[in-house]
Amino acid sequence: MTRRILVAVSPESADPGPVNVAVAAGRFTGAPLVLLTVGGDAAAGASLESELSSRGVTATVRAEENGSPARAWRPSWSSVPSTPKRSRRA
Repeated sequence: MTRRILVAVSPESADPGPVNVAVAAGRFTGAPLVLLTVGGDAAAGASLESELSSRGVTATVRAEENGSPARAWRPSWSSVPSTPKRSRRA
């Protein structure tokens, strides 16, 4: 199973930090990105997706209309495949 990077962003925020960190982590690890826009509409998600595409970044963008990241996070996280746990050495 492929590990993914999931980041929640507010389309109303002008802070590109969370997205930039996710993009850098994705490039470093090769993991696909899943971006969750919280509190906006589908147009905000489409705008973010086109901006990332113009930068050469492939990402799945999901728009959640729930009012808080905590409410939107759980359903989105459960739809991202989990990775198997590594065994610990004794």
